[in-house]
Amino acid sequence: MKLRYINIELNRALVNLDYVAEFDYRARFMCNYLSRKVRLLHFETDGTFNMISIDLGGTSKIDIVPLDVLKVCLPFNKEEYDKLDDKERVIFFASKFREGFRQAAKYKDIPLEGLFNLLAEFESNDFKHTWIAKNRIFREHNLRVILNCDFNQYDFHLNVEIYQWSSKTLLCSGTVIRTLPDEVFFDHLFKDVYINMDRIIITEFLDYDFIQIDLFEALKGHFVYSFCKCPKHLDEDMWNDSIASLLEPVHF
Repeated sequence: MKLRYINIELNRALVNLDYVAEFDYRARFMCNYLSRKVRLLHFETDGTFNMISIDLGGTSKIDIVPLDVLKVCLPFNKEEYDKLDDKERVIFFASKFREGFRQAAKYKDIPLEGLFNLLAEFESNDFKHTWIAKNRIFREHNLRVILNCDFNQYDFHLNVEIYQWSSKTLLCSGTVIRTLPDEVFFDHLFKDVYINMDRIIITEFLDYDFIQIDLFEALKGHFVYSFCKCPKHLDEDMWNDSIASLLEPVHF
């Protein structure tokens, strides 16, 4: 069993659930970053856990809990946390990750140095969590289309950049998806990109056409997109509700 997930959360018994939800949203981009990076370490655990989870405000002893989680409890001071600005908050999360990893290493064999290096690398990049989801070249159209992801304390957004391939000139760009900062809201919304006649199509996780960008407008430097119609054999209400949620302002 390999170590695949890193998590931090606020104990639900400590404060009201709205406060817990906001805390977890703020920290989620760091959990996602560290989970993605820790998988590159290919660290084999002793078979009892594949996640390290840090429970702030919890009082139980360090232990293995369902499902395959090495759980570490650390203290939490709400008054001090509430005074933090955006930058200080991220530094606070990083400090709690470091302390949690130190405690976990006393109980189980974990890649402590590797985890510290991941945090240091993240900090050196100003804690920016961005990645390229797709980078496609369409030679017949002389185009390169890049899907860029940006995940932070406040939201996730998927940006599209459309280049003339031969000259590497940026023709246009725009944001097509913006959600709350948690994978549950966006992981299923995009998978691949292709060109069909006069449209650049972004598919969702089941490979259905989900977002379409006007190709001719893009070639003129204008970013014009819309959502695709629901496939006939899918639930139209669920499809439209998903689109409606993406058109609403993101706030929590």
